Amino acid sequence: MTPAESSQTFRAYLGALGCPAPWAVVERSGRMIVDAEGKPCASAMPVASVAIVHERAEIICSAVNAMAGVLPAGAMAPLDPAHLDALSAETAHFLRRVGGGAS
Repeated sequence: MTPAESSQTFRAYLGALGCPAPWAVVERSGRMIVDAEGKPCASAMPVASVAIVHERAEIICSAVNAMAGVLPAGAMAPLDPAHLDALSAETAHFLRRVGGGAS
């Protein structure tokens, strides 16, 4: 099975379970994970500090989204023109701060 077929199969499983990708963390709780439709589908257990629990929830979402072969909600593809423009602007800003020149 190719990686694309594997991702497609995983996406199909998530859809069949009623929790389609991409998954995201609900910011107000920091631990509730919702699916593409905004329905709760998982939660990171509150066994550590709020920051650690939120980080764990983000890692869970990243893993599920990567396995499903989808970008998380609001993410830009690496070759998206808006992403490349933002990267170019950030690079130019950094070079100005360190005294280099943009080429």
